[in-house]
Amino acid sequence: MAFETGLSGLQAASENLSVLGKNIANVTTYGYKSASTDFGNVLASHLNAANAGASTQTGDGVLISNIKQSFTQGSITGTNSALDAAISGPGFFITYDETLAQTSYTRNGHFFQDSNNFLVNSSGQFVMGYTASTAGEVAATGTPAQIDLSTYDINPNTATRVYEEDTITFYPLQNEGYVRLSGLKFTNTSGSQISTIDLANIFYNYSNSGTTSALGDFSGTLGNYTFAAPSGDGTLVATGTGAEDSTIQVELWSPIGGLPPDVEVTVEGITTAYLADFSIGSDGTITGIYNDGSTFKIAQLALATFANNNGLRSQGNVSWYETADSGTPTVGVAGSLGVGTLTGSSLEASNTDQTGDMVKLLAAQQAYQANAQAIKLENQNYQTLIAMGG
Repeated sequence: MAFETGLSGLQAASENLSVLGKNIANVTTYGYKSASTDFGNVLASHLNAANAGASTQTGDGVLISNIKQSFTQGSITGTNSALDAAISGPGFFITYDETLAQTSYTRNGHFFQDSNNFLVNSSGQFVMGYTASTAGEVAATGTPAQIDLSTYDINPNTATRVYEEDTITFYPLQNEGYVRLSGLKFTNTSGSQISTIDLANIFYNYSNSGTTSALGDFSGTLGNYTFAAPSGDGTLVATGTGAEDSTIQVELWSPIGGLPPDVEVTVEGITTAYLADFSIGSDGTITGIYNDGSTFKIAQLALATFANNNGLRSQGNVSWYETADSGTPTVGVAGSLGVGTLTGSSLEASNTDQTGDMVKLLAAQQAYQANAQAIKLENQNYQTLIAMGG
C-alpha cells in the first residue's frame, strides 16, 4: 500500500502545483478569482488479531477534497475606456452567448461597442441590462436584454440651440460698387469711397431699424441673420436665426476692384446633438455624451448575485455558470440592496496574492519531491526483499 500512498501524495501535490500556477499566471487577468486546494486524508481499515479482531484504521494517502475559488475583492484599476466598469462589492455582470444560447456571469468589465453597436465583452458575448425610455428613464425591472448603444445616437431631448455667429470685417467700398451680405445688397451711390466703419454702420442701422443711408441704396433682404452693434474697427457680428444655420455669404463688386468682406465663423451653429462618447455611473447607468455637451441616459447595466458563489461552475475566460449549488441568480442593478457599486473607466484586478502563492508553490514543490522520494525508498525496500528471496 505504500506505493499507493506515495502516489496519492504525488497526485495531490501535482494538482496543488497546477492550481497555484494558474493563480500566478493570471495575476494580471482582470476579474480573475484565485483558487485554493483543500486536502483530505484517506483511511484504510483492517482487522487487528492482537486486539481481539477489532478493526484498526491506518492512513492510506491523501486526496483533493475541494478546489474552491476566493471571491474576495480585487483592487480597482483605472483605464482609458469609457465603457469599462469595475464592481466594488457583491455582484456579477450578466453576459449572453447568442450562439450557445447560454447566460454566464463575470467580474471582468472590459466591454466594447461591436460593429452592430451592441455592448459586448472580449468574447463577443452580449452584456445585459435595461434600455432607457425616450424620456431618459430606466425601469430596471423584468428580464435584462442586450444593450444597443446606438438607440439614442441623436439626443431625444431638444438640444440647447446654439446659433452660428459670423464676424464680418469690411473694407472700403468704391463709388458705384456694391456689397452683398446674404440676400441684402448695398450699392454705393455717394460719388466717393465709403470707409469700413461707415459701411458696417450702414448695414447695422438698416437691418436693425430700417434706417436707410444717403450714401447708397439697399435691395433684397438679409435673411435669417441679425447684426450686433459694430465695433470701432469696422467689424460686424452676424448671428443666425433660422432652423438651420450656414455661414453668411458675401459678395463685392467694384468698378476699380477691391476686397470683399472677410467672414470668420466664431461660433459654429449646432442644430442636432450627435452621440460622441459615454460614461458609466456608480449605479451602472450608461450616459451618452453628445457633441454639444448635452447628456442623456441610454441604459443601465444589470448585475446578478448568488447565495453561494463557490457553487458556480467556472467556464474559463473569467466567467461562470449557475448551478444547483450556487442557487438561482438575483438580478438587480448596482447600488441596490445586496449589490455592489460600479466605477466607470475602471477594471477589477485579479485578487491573486502573488507573493503568498509563490511561497505556497515552493511548499507544494517540496511536498511533491518528498512523495517522490517516499516511492523511491519503498521501491528500494521491495528490491531488497526480492534479492533476499533469490
